[in-house]
Amino acid sequence: MGCIVGQELARGRTFSVVTTRIARAHRPAVRRTISSVVAAALVVIASATVGVTAFVLSTGTPADALATYGPITSISLSNSTVSESGVAYQLVGTEVPNATASTELVAVFGAGTAAWSAGASTGALTSGVAATVPLAVGWNTITVTHTSADLAADTPYAIRMFRGGEFTDLTFTTPGASLTPAWSKDTFEYTLPDVPYETRTLTFTVQTTRDEAGALNCDQCDWWLFHSRGTMTASLDAGDNVLDFTFFPTADSYNDPIHYFVTVHRGTAFGAARLSALTVGGTTPVAGSELYHFTADEVSNATASTPVVATFSTGSATWDNGASNGTLTSGASAAVPLAVGWNTITVTHTSADLATDTTYTVRIFRGGEFTNLTFTTPGATLTPAWNKDTFAYTLPDVPYATTTLTFTVETTRDEAGGLNCDQCDWWLYHSRGTMTATLDAGDNVLDFTLFPRSDSYADPVHYLVNVHRGTAFGTSRLTDLRIPDSTLTADAALYSWTASQVSNPTPSTPLVATFSTGTATWDNGVSSGAMTSGATATVPLAVGWNTITVTHTSADLATETAYAIRIFRGGEFTNLTFTSPGATLSPAWSKDTHVYALPAVPYETATLTFTVQTTRNEPGTLECDHCSWWLYEDRGALTATLQPGANCMNFMFYAGSDYYQNRVDYWVSINRGPVSDAPACPAVESTTTTTSTTSTTSTTSAPTTTASSTTTTSRPPATTSTPPPTATTSSTIEPSTTTTVRPDPTTTEANGPTSTAGGIPAPPAPPIAVIEALPDQTLTGRDVYAEGQTVTVTAGGFAPGELVQLIVASTPRVIASGYADAVGSVTLTGALPNTLALGDHTLAVWAPDSNRGAQQAIVVQAGPGRLPSTGGDVALSLELAFAALLIGSTLLITLRRGRGEALRANEGRRP
Repeated sequence: MGCIVGQELARGRTFSVVTTRIARAHRPAVRRTISSVVAAALVVIASATVGVTAFVLSTGTPADALATYGPITSISLSNSTVSESGVAYQLVGTEVPNATASTELVAVFGAGTAAWSAGASTGALTSGVAATVPLAVGWNTITVTHTSADLAADTPYAIRMFRGGEFTDLTFTTPGASLTPAWSKDTFEYTLPDVPYETRTLTFTVQTTRDEAGALNCDQCDWWLFHSRGTMTASLDAGDNVLDFTFFPTADSYNDPIHYFVTVHRGTAFGAARLSALTVGGTTPVAGSELYHFTADEVSNATASTPVVATFSTGSATWDNGASNGTLTSGASAAVPLAVGWNTITVTHTSADLATDTTYTVRIFRGGEFTNLTFTTPGATLTPAWNKDTFAYTLPDVPYATTTLTFTVETTRDEAGGLNCDQCDWWLYHSRGTMTATLDAGDNVLDFTLFPRSDSYADPVHYLVNVHRGTAFGTSRLTDLRIPDSTLTADAALYSWTASQVSNPTPSTPLVATFSTGTATWDNGVSSGAMTSGATATVPLAVGWNTITVTHTSADLATETAYAIRIFRGGEFTNLTFTSPGATLSPAWSKDTHVYALPAVPYETATLTFTVQTTRNEPGTLECDHCSWWLYEDRGALTATLQPGANCMNFMFYAGSDYYQNRVDYWVSINRGPVSDAPACPAVESTTTTTSTTSTTSTTSAPTTTASSTTTTSRPPATTSTPPPTATTSSTIEPSTTTTVRPDPTTTEANGPTSTAGGIPAPPAPPIAVIEALPDQTLTGRDVYAEGQTVTVTAGGFAPGELVQLIVASTPRVIASGYADAVGSVTLTGALPNTLALGDHTLAVWAPDSNRGAQQAIVVQAGPGRLPSTGGDVALSLELAFAALLIGSTLLITLRRGRGEALRANEGRRP
């Protein structure tokens, strides 16, 4: 615990209470130390009574050295943590506030010389000696260039870091609109003088230290505010307004907002010289954006008129709506007739001297009705007869050959979208005339849905029509057709079905037809044969789609009925060859071996070339998370991109019909350059295998990485998608401690990588430094979750098709993964581990290939069944005892032997 808190404090974080929870199985061992720590616990309790509740370490403390590649062995900044970006010699520093005008840069190197540059500023570097580098507001790129001793080679390192901005001035330019008090960047609440109702907008200018679109926003103003745009506009509602100027000083324009509130009152549309009040239908209409425009509550179809009441002290008033009109007496109700759909009621007030007319416009919606439904297909008559107040009907049965019915409708709203039907034309309205409903074989329920409201989707009214369509089987043709152990799904075409797909090793399928008279035959491509009623025929299958046709001939030879069954036989990934010199797979390629390794390559090698072969040469059947978008052999040589350090290339073969079914994974591990804080990679399968002989189905043991140099693994069967294991990763706090990424419950391998519910194996989680370097962004609609609770995140901005992980940290672990769609968006759902420590955590989405992503801070609370920490609980005593580690060394010495076990039990707080 002391090491964990020490690391958190080194990052400049504040802890108001420092506690940990001990795993249930570990508590007996910890209880044995209670007698040794009572005195230290009392010190903690005493300190709490005098207000010692927080421990802070300055953010100016130099960050830990970063292990990089090439001649410079480490780079650090005094007020920013440097991490690797995954791109050659490209580093990322955590952002600093606006007040930070410079940073201390330290580079460590052996022979040669180094220099730095940042914009127009430059300087020399001495190994291990700090140099002061000025920072501009916004993004800075600090370049550190190392020159070899023989002057023959220059190696540039680029560090991108962000210095925050400030909102420096706000001036309203509308005459008479002066802020009170005068503007100051340290004052956050202001007022403006009242303005009349006719003043709908105010103009203003701004100044910031970041002249970038997106750094400043306002809830009632132009979308992006920046001072190069000059004069901008704020819109005012009638009555009280609070303009919220939100300044985002950080890199992603949505992190750590600073709010400046400006209050201003705009008069209303009513006054002594015109109407003083107006109600429609007993309610006050809602003001619209235009002057003297309002919207009233909508009413049902049965409401043929609405009461209008205008109040005024002088002058006169009238109303009109379409062809209807009338006069108004102050305070008296007038009945205004309403048409179906939108109505625009105009109320005009004329001043006593007849010099001024003020016109108020009120829009109100009257709902529609479904007034008639008539089926025009011969013999298709509704029972009972149509009535708008009857909601369930039946039609006579129709034969199998009848795939559609025609009908007409009538509604009081002849607008596209007012009426829908789940098996009919998309939009139903009577001006379209005759329309069509499609029938499935067997029972059908046609759902005619009327939306009587203004938005076409509110308060639907359902009218259900039941009709039975016959089946494709009968006494004069086949009475049954089936593929044993497979479900036939009817297609839209007559006598056409799709069968469940089969795996690649399935060379044929059984087929059974039943008939009482006549004869039957089958064919599939060049193969054909006769059928005996109820007997099984064996039909050979090609790889990919097959169309099996079963033809029944009546006994009098007069009628043939052809039944078509589409069935898919899966493909296989048959070869993978790396063509880059020296890049040879180990072990040699076999479609039944799923984990491989390549020899390490130098850091400068950013790509490898390879070729593939599959039994299905179609784009989309094979993907690779480090490779070109679609892999197929006709493309020839393909390219895989390598990140610095350890790489785990995942070749994903989809043997199913839709390119995303029956996935089989092949993993290739390779190190590029020296490995620094590498993610866990799969263990290469041993040439020694253990295979179950008691069953025809192999039992697969997931390969694991252990202290031994030899791993014995049962290889998976060819048709099984087996994700590789996740290797243990050495802790940076305790060298002897290891932490294993926990698998998602949906995976079948005990030590396999996490996956989504769809079964997509994910590479291991990245180091905590990668997560902390991601921009802050709102990923979910909440920031507090219970342990074990499901989290759903939708994020965009990724490359189409790239793998995206949903990660929870401090100890980063993948709880879901998936692929971005064609527009770079992805939705991921995962469960927070039940073992996660309570308190502050980070939720992140991250794409391993592009290093794109975002993070959001969350708080994890106790879920149902979690034991509370009460005053008499032993756990509370232990928490206080562990907090005492920050105050004195006595407890640290006492618990040193058990510290490694306690850290393992408390995974959730490890960075």
